[in-house]
Amino acid sequence: AALMLAFKSDMKDKLRFMSVSGLCFSLALLCASFSRVFAVSILLLIMVGWGIVSFLATANSFIQLSTTDNLRGRVMSVYSFVFLGFTPIGNFLMGIMSERIGTTNTVAAASLVCLAGAVIFSVKHLQKQP
Repeated sequence: AALMLAFKSDMKDKLRFMSVSGLCFSLALLCASFSRVFAVSILLLIMVGWGIVSFLATANSFIQLSTTDNLRGRVMSVYSFVFLGFTPIGNFLMGIMSERIGTTNTVAAASLVCLAGAVIFSVKHLQKQP
């Protein structure tokens, strides 16, 4: 995923790549949540891993390249805070949901939230491009 990102020098390509990787992640996670075949689950989880690593690496690169030099440190600190600081809260909420509706349904619900975010991101950012 990181090697593919290195070849994406244009910002339009990065936004398109983020859209594809976000959609790949969320769809593969949704399918993996219902998979009962071990080999299929492994292939889907490889796609999940590729999608999330690609998305996060591209998002990090995009934010750093589109931020002015004097604000880059502040913007990256907020970015890091959001991804690292809110993880325990999300884990806690996922645990509560898992107890109430089960693990499969919790992962499926989380993947649907990710899918909605990926679709909104794709529609918003790709409509602007020629």
